Amino acid sequence: METFADLIGLTASAVDSGADIITQIRVLGAMADNVERAQETADACLLVEKTMLKMAVEWEQIEESWKTERVKMSEQLEEAGALLAQIDEIEQWLRNARVQFKSGYDTNSLLQQAIVNLRILEIGKTEQDSLEQNRPEQNRLEQNRLEQGTSI
Repeated sequence: METFADLIGLTASAVDSGADIITQIRVLGAMADNVERAQETADACLLVEKTMLKMAVEWEQIEESWKTERVKMSEQLEEAGALLAQIDEIEQWLRNARVQFKSGYDTNSLLQQAIVNLRILEIGKTEQDSLEQNRPEQNRLEQNRLEQGTSI
């Protein structure tokens, strides 16, 4: 996020500098003792303006990419939170199983619980794999939209 803010500041600074350069070109063009000064001044100003417009277009593309990436990051954070919750549950189960095992609890019951938990994890893994298989196609479609200059 800090890098994105830095990019905003850098872009604003570049646009301000471009405007200052155009002003200086006009001042110097007015002072030049040259028959073609008007055309040269206009060409120089046009070159700077084209560069500034290109920066604006690139900025819009970066902004669209950032919006997409921010959504992806939010999804990944949610997935990571769900995985962390599962890990916490597993850790708690292992602690309880250790205590029960030490106290002579029926190991067959612990084994059955472990099998149930394994199946739950396998189902979650299968769902996660399915989502991961669809993600490259979604990324490709989004990249095509960005390259064509359209948004979601």
